[in-house]
Amino acid sequence: MTMSVAHGTLVYVQVMDANQVVAVDVESGLPENPEDLLEILAAEAAPLSTWFDFARAYLAAGNEKAFIDICEEGCREEVLVEVERFFGSKPVYEQIQFLAGLASLHIAKAREERDRQVRLDQLAQAQKLLNQAKAIDDQEQLVHLGLGMLHYAKGDTALARGEFTRAAAMSNNKSRNVAGHLALAALLFHQKEYKEALQLYRKALQENPGCPAEVRLGIGACCLKLGDLPAAEAAFSRVLTLDPRSADAHLGQAIIKFNNANVQQGLADGLKMLVRAFELDSHHVGVLNTLAHYCLLRGEDAKALTLAKAALEACQTDPTRADCLSLCARAHHALGDLTDAARAYQAAARLDSGLPLPHLGLAQVVLSQLHQDPSAAINASSELEKAIRAEPAFYDALKILGQLICDNPAKVAKTLPSFVDAASRREHDAGMWELLAELQAPSDPADSLKAYRHVLKLHSKKQEEVEKARADLRAKAAAARDERRAKKKAGAGGGDAGGGDDDLFGSEDEEEVEDGTAGDAGIPDYEIPARTLNNAAVLMYRAGAIAEAEDLMARAVAADARAAAATAAPANGAPRPSAIGTTLAYNAARVKEACGELLAAKTAYQAIMDTDPNYIDCYLRMACCARRCGSMPEAFRWAEKALSLQSGNADALALMSQLYHEKKDWTNAQLTIRKLLEAAGRAPRPAGEAAPTRAVLQLRDAYGRLAYGNLCLATAQRDTRLLRDQSQQTMANERLMKALYEYKEVLHAEPNNVYAANGLGAVLAEMGRLEDAKDVFTEVQAAAASTGGFIDIPDMYINLANVSLACEDYVDATRLYGAAMSKLDGSKQATVLLYLARCYYDSSDLKASKQALLRAIHLSPTEYVFRFNVALTMQEWAARTFRKERHATDPTKLPEFKQAKDDVALALRFFEQLMAKPTETTGLAKDKLQAHVKYCTTLMVQAEGLVQTADEEAQRLDEKRGRQDQIRSLAEAKRKLEDLERATAKQARLAREQEQAQAAHKKQEKLKEEWKLKQGEVLSLDEEKGKKGGKRKRGEGKEGGKKKKGAKGMAEEEEEEEEEEAAKGGDAEEDVDALFADESDDEAAAAKKGALRAAGLQDSDDDGVGDAEMEDAPGAGRAASGSDGGSGGLEDDDDGGGGGGGGGGGGLEDEDEGDGAAAAPGSGQAAAKRARRTAIDDDDDEEEGGAGGGGEEAAGVEGEGEEGAAEAGVTGGGGEVAGGVDALFADDDDDDDA
Repeated sequence: MTMSVAHGTLVYVQVMDANQVVAVDVESGLPENPEDLLEILAAEAAPLSTWFDFARAYLAAGNEKAFIDICEEGCREEVLVEVERFFGSKPVYEQIQFLAGLASLHIAKAREERDRQVRLDQLAQAQKLLNQAKAIDDQEQLVHLGLGMLHYAKGDTALARGEFTRAAAMSNNKSRNVAGHLALAALLFHQKEYKEALQLYRKALQENPGCPAEVRLGIGACCLKLGDLPAAEAAFSRVLTLDPRSADAHLGQAIIKFNNANVQQGLADGLKMLVRAFELDSHHVGVLNTLAHYCLLRGEDAKALTLAKAALEACQTDPTRADCLSLCARAHHALGDLTDAARAYQAAARLDSGLPLPHLGLAQVVLSQLHQDPSAAINASSELEKAIRAEPAFYDALKILGQLICDNPAKVAKTLPSFVDAASRREHDAGMWELLAELQAPSDPADSLKAYRHVLKLHSKKQEEVEKARADLRAKAAAARDERRAKKKAGAGGGDAGGGDDDLFGSEDEEEVEDGTAGDAGIPDYEIPARTLNNAAVLMYRAGAIAEAEDLMARAVAADARAAAATAAPANGAPRPSAIGTTLAYNAARVKEACGELLAAKTAYQAIMDTDPNYIDCYLRMACCARRCGSMPEAFRWAEKALSLQSGNADALALMSQLYHEKKDWTNAQLTIRKLLEAAGRAPRPAGEAAPTRAVLQLRDAYGRLAYGNLCLATAQRDTRLLRDQSQQTMANERLMKALYEYKEVLHAEPNNVYAANGLGAVLAEMGRLEDAKDVFTEVQAAAASTGGFIDIPDMYINLANVSLACEDYVDATRLYGAAMSKLDGSKQATVLLYLARCYYDSSDLKASKQALLRAIHLSPTEYVFRFNVALTMQEWAARTFRKERHATDPTKLPEFKQAKDDVALALRFFEQLMAKPTETTGLAKDKLQAHVKYCTTLMVQAEGLVQTADEEAQRLDEKRGRQDQIRSLAEAKRKLEDLERATAKQARLAREQEQAQAAHKKQEKLKEEWKLKQGEVLSLDEEKGKKGGKRKRGEGKEGGKKKKGAKGMAEEEEEEEEEEAAKGGDAEEDVDALFADESDDEAAAAKKGALRAAGLQDSDDDGVGDAEMEDAPGAGRAASGSDGGSGGLEDDDDGGGGGGGGGGGGLEDEDEGDGAAAAPGSGQAAAKRARRTAIDDDDDEEEGGAGGGGEEAAGVEGEGEEGAAEAGVTGGGGEVAGGVDALFADDDDDDDA
């Protein structure tokens, strides 16, 4: 067994047959010849584990031969048999230890070996030994750890990872061991899987808390790589606590200090840690490399080279050696030794192809020779691409590569994802985002514009930060100024002598603060680069954001002017000319042109040409401005000037071909296009020639081929009615096929060329394949829409509208023509208006067709075809108007006939004007015009008669309508008069009824008041009678007879007394009659009085009774009381009900009921009493009645017929009336008396 002591390692050997041990110091007590040691170990029967301990001690001392000898001796069969015989068990684990140890030695030699064959031989020996160990026990951890190390040395990390994973799940000599976790964690760390490696290191620490400090060192390294600096620093501190001499821990803490936010303090503290690590281990590769890197940062390149070479000599693995060579190359590069630098970079790249830094350095070295070797850019691009493959987010390599491949679309498309990823990682890096925007601009301008917007946002934020910092400095300066003034004022002590001059004139620093200059002195202006503003403005211009583009261009010009002023020449102080000043001026003029400011744009172009007469783009834009103004001759002059400067300029030839095309000069247009293609040796293929290869086709000018295809399409006669013979039709078909071929070839070379696709759809439409053409145009529309406004093809809308028109979808065609007009300027809208007029014409909307053609004539007055078409439209509308079947009473007939007549006259004038022009000018056949003139003349004569007839019909219809209107007016007046009369009568009746009601109400109130007075008189009479004679006997009447008893419940004492009083015929009854008399109707009162006289009744008073009924006099009631039903009653033909008049036959008769039956006196008195109480208590009742027991009005009942009689219920004799009235109007005092 071994035991660690303070000054060395001791191996203890048990003495055989004795209770003693021998301690051997493996650092100083090992014999030189291992044979002597083996003899001793064999003699003492030491276990094989002790043999292996001594073998490791020899290996640690550098004696590899002794290590090999001991391991081989321990693996001999005789030794193994003897050990098994002595100890009683087979030494399996010890044998595996020897084999694995020997294999590890061979693996270590293979790593250091430079000879490839020798290296392979070493690895083969290790493989053989490990296979032997695996055959002994496949479940032993040492076997798989050794296999993992072997595979890792071979470079097969996948197999190594598998072996380490299996080893982590196994045990070491039947005991748990964390060596498998640590080996796998180290492998994952080198594979940059730091999170998984950290988990394994922590797992190992949990399973064995007493593990060596190197485990925590691995935890710190993983945390450092993951960016968790606090955790990494804690782990390194714990390592230093366990092992203060750990150079790795000091190196880790130095790296953490270097990453401090305070750069100066971090560099100082990190350097101290790094020096301490160097003192502990001067041959530590990581320490030497870090020191070399630090020296490179400080510009001490020679020291960096020395340190890097020292690290290279000390390193043992290829990846580490590659790092050292990279540092050596950087030092040579910094010293200007490019040859040695390139050699070192190449060596580092060979050792570790996944290391990006050597490829970057090699690319920089190659680019330094670009002026001598034009192909250097290609070689540098290849190296940079390798660096990016190794590290996709390698910013330095991306930045250089982006500038090299910006003109190579294939390479841009290949590496663009790396740029996007790098930009997303560096959200606040304006330079990276601007580079991404430049690369995206040709292929994806929409995303490029988004990137530029982000760049401008970052620059604006930086400007805000600068302004804020300036404001803070100004605030601090102002505070300091106020503090100085306060101190100065305090020092003056209130006197005028101290500081008087300073107060009067001020100090220099105060004046600077007040001017705002002192606070800004340390912070320079932050200027957005003019180039960035210009590029963003160009993209916004292409996207249609003209206002934003104009603003950015103005800012770019101003920024460039400020930059030029800041870099004035020292000789005369004049500003140096800007490198991009001309470009900025040209782009600003282009934006003005897009805004419609043609005069300002032309002035700017002229100013550029005055400064730089060879700036050909300005000549071309002047031609475009002239064409937009409608001056084609001027446009041709400017284009010819451009060609005179550069006869083969592609842009000038393209513009000239467009001008010839618009002029319909097909011959010159074709010649110009041919010159455009021949300028690069790309003329169209003659008939019969083999089709060019794809490589050749990619070199052709797509624009020239498109122009040639458009020319063939335009010259193909598409109206078969105008083709005079078969040869012309054949020629038209050939031209369509040529156009189709050119469009297809362009699409083969550029599948995303929407202009070629649009031309292909146009050819398909001309060939009658409308559905296929519509599908193509729809795809073009979708592709153009997906660009976010960067591609806009108005012709596509026109073509799609033409297809819809051919399919008789007039609504969709009208919409598409409108969309096309919104995207075209005024010079090109006339043709679209012609198409729109045709759409209206085919849909029978001739008025809209006429208006569209008139607008087209206004835009293009010299187009005689528009005049012919508008005349034809007016002629057709007039003819249809005259032929239209109408109803006899149609009011629009005469106005439309008059308008048709005017249109015929105007159409005739148009046709006559066109007849006067030569055919070469108008392009119209004379015979056709003559036919239309003849037709319009005939139609004009017919129109005269038709208008006259329509006028007469309109007059007759107006007269008829006038008579009908008069009749209707009279009837309406009569109806209104009758309504007025009815309303007046109704108002009068209502007024009378209201007056009567008011009068009745007033009369009722008056009667109530009079009755109250009468009641008071009756009460006073009763009191006088009581005083004179006292009470009478019950039943005693005026003539001494006794009163009959009435019905059950009605013979009360009070009623008998009232009957006796009534029989006397005193003044009270007369007052009651007078009270209920109706003065409103004298004639009715006189008639009723006559009826009373005829019945033998006397009326002592002249007052009348009620209008509707007569109340019996008291004497009459008494005279009739002895008979059952006398004939003295009165008939009332008007009223439906009758009331009892006298005691027997005094009741009123109703015609509907027949004879009235007399009721008992008692019940008649009670009913009369109830009826009178009801009539008097109802204040709202407008009717009134007499005092007798008769009709409805006397009882206050509104019903008629039987209902009125039933409600009245008055059948008692007149003798009981007075008593009933007294009972009805009795008050509380009367009740008390009763």
